Amino acid sequence: MKLASDAQQTDPSAALAPQEQFVSLGELASYEQLHAAFEQQRDAKVKAYVPPPMTERQLSAREEEFEAGRRAVARATAQLANRPAPTPNALELSAAGQNTPVFRPGTLVPDPTIAKQDGSAVGGTRTFGE
Repeated sequence: MKLASDAQQTDPSAALAPQEQFVSLGELASYEQLHAAFEQQRDAKVKAYVPPPMTERQLSAREEEFEAGRRAVARATAQLANRPAPTPNALELSAAGQNTPVFRPGTLVPDPTIAKQDGSAVGGTRTFGE
């Protein structure tokens, strides 16, 4: 009880660190002093945040998550090993110097101005776009 009453009796401004002390405008005599007080407050170093140490429960939960991640990576690599080899697409084949025949339905259009191969006058076909 005595310690609590002594703590109330002490001057609270004496307990503060120098950069945390209150500066009253009435105490300052000039603009330069005010400016210096603002600079001192601005330049005060703030301690870097240091997180508290992790509890045993947090550490064990983190290790369980790490182990689950390791199992998932192992499962994914096993699935990739069992996957069939991908087939090359048309761009890869053309880059390798091979041509892929292309079938486009509907490119042959009836053309009455061209004779058929059998010799009749009407009914030939031409490739659309030529």
